[in-house]
Amino acid sequence: MNNSMCKITKAAVTTCEGMSRTLQAGHGGGVTEELLFNARFTKAIGRIFILRSGEFKKNGIVLNFCPFCGQRIYQKPKKEGK
Repeated sequence: MNNSMCKITKAAVTTCEGMSRTLQAGHGGGVTEELLFNARFTKAIGRIFILRSGEFKKNGIVLNFCPFCGQRIYQKPKKEGK
């Protein structure tokens, strides 16, 4: 595998090669990337990565760190409003 690392920028999360290979569409299982929305402003405020497998296949587990490179991949949503 490549020595790439996940990186968080203001606009997006750039994933490492290992995470990029495992990202899947849908909710069947594996790792998926989803948008976080602010319900009040109906605006996307961030992205999360969810692992769905075994007994956690329905709801999943939010990943704070990449299981492949160990970098932080969760960023707290920005406060909006006021």
